[in-house]
Amino acid sequence: MQYSIWDKDFSAWLIAARSEQVTKKKVYKRKIMKKEIVLFRDNSGTVSALKDQCPHKGLPLSQGKMRDGNVVCGYHGWSFNGSGSCVDAPCLGSKESCPSAKVDSYTVKEQDGWIWYFHGDDKEVLAGGPPSFPKDKKWRWFELEKEIKAQPHFILENSFDCTHACFVHAQLFRNGPAQTAYAELEETDYGMRVETREDDGRKVRITKYLPWKGKEVYHTDEYFQPFTAYVNYHFGIGKHRIILTCSPEDENTTRVFTRTGVQAGIFSSLAALILRVLTPIIISEDVAAIQGQAHGYKTHGGRYGHMRDADIPAIWMFSLYRRFFENRKIEEKRTKKITYKL
Repeated sequence: MQYSIWDKDFSAWLIAARSEQVTKKKVYKRKIMKKEIVLFRDNSGTVSALKDQCPHKGLPLSQGKMRDGNVVCGYHGWSFNGSGSCVDAPCLGSKESCPSAKVDSYTVKEQDGWIWYFHGDDKEVLAGGPPSFPKDKKWRWFELEKEIKAQPHFILENSFDCTHACFVHAQLFRNGPAQTAYAELEETDYGMRVETREDDGRKVRITKYLPWKGKEVYHTDEYFQPFTAYVNYHFGIGKHRIILTCSPEDENTTRVFTRTGVQAGIFSSLAALILRVLTPIIISEDVAAIQGQAHGYKTHGGRYGHMRDADIPAIWMFSLYRRFFENRKIEEKRTKKITYKL
């Protein structure tokens, strides 16, 4: 169902870019929370973010270039530092000085290989900094990024909807409901956590691509309010971690950053290579389903209906999502156990 965050007053840290995307050599353009911004590094490597518009005659600063750690507008050569102050305007009259023009600047922080943008005005959220999702050096990691035509909750719910894998990912992940899944749900201070176990991991189709075999398969799915899903798979000796975080661009578009890691002892490098091939395929299948769902509700309206036990994790996640944006506190944290075919 549709749910808009755009009329809500909230504060949060959102990923604007991966660290390697922003360099000293080039201005990097990004849209986040309806704001078009430019990201860049000064000579010391510090990242800054400015509004993507020159205050002189309105040209996007993203059409400019970098020089001496400052952004130079491509129209008339005005230069702006990381705080947005004009530090040079080359075509001045003999009695003129550098204008006191200033571009709007935004709070950003580089952490764990991402550049985080602060939205809102809550000083406590600002002081707390972004959530931390560091890359364990013993793991093999890779990063993906995707623009999806859907609201964030559709994307996040997908991470807690296990049964879709039997059909959306039937060729790669699962070959239909084959056994019983046992899930334990609990609400937490940061959102929620679900642990799901299955009888026999050998019935999960994706395990045939792995260089080891194991009967035990289980995974934990965590929701970090407001925009992050954290998934940990355990396939025998192998561990597969997915960190998915959403950065809304506008009412119809969300940019999704995905960090994927794998740890499987001597098989880690090979498992990472396999997942690098399979993960983009799985994501493209998810995107098609999510965008179709979002389009359906946008076109026809309606609400979720005829919910079953297998839908409970996603429904809980959506409930907590709404509570965050409506600033409704949880009086008592819920727990629940469910079983369903998977």
